Amino acid sequence: RVSTSLGQDSIPPAQQRVHFCPKRAPGAHLGIALRSGAAEFGRALDFFQLFFTTEVINKICESTNKYAWRHILEKSAYAEKDGSWKEVAVEEMTKFIGILIYMGIVELPRLHLFWNSGSLFSGLLPPKVMTRSRFFALLGMFHVSDPDADNVAAGGKLDEVLWLLQHTNDTSTRFFQPHRDLSIDERMVTSKARPGIRQHARDMLTKRGYRLWILADSQTGYTVQFSVYKGRREMPSTNGLAFDVVTGLCRDYLDQGYTIFMDNFYTSTPLFKHLLERGTFACGTTRKDRRGFPPELKDAGWERDADRGDVRWLREHNVLYMQWKDRHVVNLMSTVHTANEHVPAKRREKKGDEWTEVTVKKPLVIAEHSRGMAGADKSGQLIGSYDILIRCVRWWKTLFFRCLDIAAANSFLLFQEHRKQHPELPQLSRPSRYDQLAFRIELVQQLVGLAAAAVDVDVKPAPKPPASRGAVRSWRAAQSHRPERLKKRCNCKMCYEKTKVERKTNVFCKACCVHLCFTSSRNCFADWHGRQEP
Repeated sequence: RVSTSLGQDSIPPAQQRVHFCPKRAPGAHLGIALRSGAAEFGRALDFFQLFFTTEVINKICESTNKYAWRHILEKSAYAEKDGSWKEVAVEEMTKFIGILIYMGIVELPRLHLFWNSGSLFSGLLPPKVMTRSRFFALLGMFHVSDPDADNVAAGGKLDEVLWLLQHTNDTSTRFFQPHRDLSIDERMVTSKARPGIRQHARDMLTKRGYRLWILADSQTGYTVQFSVYKGRREMPSTNGLAFDVVTGLCRDYLDQGYTIFMDNFYTSTPLFKHLLERGTFACGTTRKDRRGFPPELKDAGWERDADRGDVRWLREHNVLYMQWKDRHVVNLMSTVHTANEHVPAKRREKKGDEWTEVTVKKPLVIAEHSRGMAGADKSGQLIGSYDILIRCVRWWKTLFFRCLDIAAANSFLLFQEHRKQHPELPQLSRPSRYDQLAFRIELVQQLVGLAAAAVDVDVKPAPKPPASRGAVRSWRAAQSHRPERLKKRCNCKMCYEKTKVERKTNVFCKACCVHLCFTSSRNCFADWHGRQEP
């Protein structure tokens, strides 16, 4: 039975018994006590090395060296003068990664401009760390997976970078337990390469690139899990792509009472029922032409005749279907909310020739859906603010750059969470406005080994001794009272007070609003401002 806003709704008792019981307490879980040198764990580099450990970088160095030796035997590009390859070690590869993150902060239209000695580009970081030829050699020979393993691979679309994608996901899960609300969204990584996995999305800001599915923590924006869309499968899925994406991203967080927010690409009645059976709530916008949507809510007459703020809903199989008339009709599904809760919302309506502000009733489920989806938006903002956009011949390097961006953003959020948990630790002290940009700057300095990598601790400077009255007077005179020459000439205030003689001058003090002589023979300007205050 279709109900309006006057009808009474309640969550079924079976759903009320599902409580939020995560495997760990929400927040950062770094296991600092098990690490050596835990007392000094507080640098940006320490948090970034949770993702890119020495073992990970060493594995990348081995793959890069192996691929480079094979390449220079066929082509002499990037080889030394004697035809050999200068092998890269962990320290140099760490500096190379630091330069990549720096290029996400400071963007230039061409890479070679970072090494330009002209006045417009002088003083940049890369020339101080690595020569241009060496950087391009590492960028060209860079390899993540074992080249020998690539030859025997079964033709997988992500073999070149698959283990690093899995490692980034595993590390993100290991060191952070999300809060109650999670959000799922898709994201496009821009690329002009043409492998089989590149997608075209008309309704997104980035039209062409690689499609990523993201599971983010709604409270912090932490990227919990992500997966790369590989294109159409040879064998179609039984439940559909959206069903498989949601269940795959959330497999580690089922049966714990989490609430997952999503948009209309993922929502379906079978998915919501499956999640509810696994002790997981769901909420998301939907389309009324979606299979399983109640036919009672599909008539167009209500949409045409309803006023702004009107609501109608139907509960079926523990799933709430709701329609709310705003400027357009919003369709929504939920297994965690009721239909009777509302919040006020302000809207502007035009009556005649004037715009007026009105208050309408907005269902609480829609307000909480907007708040829950903010996690995916914040995750995208953190990653996209300083993302690494370097065009390469090898398409998979774009995905490696995205792993760097996710690791840097998650490292910053882990630092923020750890600082909240341990505010007493001095090594975690930072300035009050310590944002992701400041974190990345500190991280780059520590990756490339600059002496300026010392962290600025938020310590207030010692107060200066109080200045004398004369010093304050002189300072004020120097800062506020400056002579200005005007076109109009008037009587000097100082001369008239002393001698009652009218001497014309065009020098004017704007602070005192008086004309004063300011010549080699008479300096009334200095005499006037040098008088003692009453």
